[in-house]
Amino acid sequence: DLPEDPAELRRFAEALAAEVHAKTLLIEKLKMQLAVLRRARFGRSSEKLDRDIEQLELLIGDMEESDAERQARSEATESGGSSSTPKKRPSVRAPLPDHLPLETIVHDAPCVCPTCGGNKFGTVG
Repeated sequence: DLPEDPAELRRFAEALAAEVHAKTLLIEKLKMQLAVLRRARFGRSSEKLDRDIEQLELLIGDMEESDAERQARSEATESGGSSSTPKKRPSVRAPLPDHLPLETIVHDAPCVCPTCGGNKFGTVG
């Protein structure tokens, strides 16, 4: 439920923007930690390290997914509840007339075998 008072709506929008910024920073921090862990993985062998990397990847994926869902809902409410799927553009090309002949042309590839030296007829040129 969105507030109807413009000032309250602005505060709400600012709070959402701050939350998105904080989550973006957290995602970047987690990505950096993940990069450090990946580098460390090759320096030493540890099952715990692999588990930590997997958990960070899952956490980042969940956060990015929830942010994308929230943004999609936000865009849907801003557009007045219209469908979130993009409209397909009509084709700008007219179809070809039926009376035109259909012709298939097949080009033979030149020979590149070492015995003929690239000459199709088997003689080196």
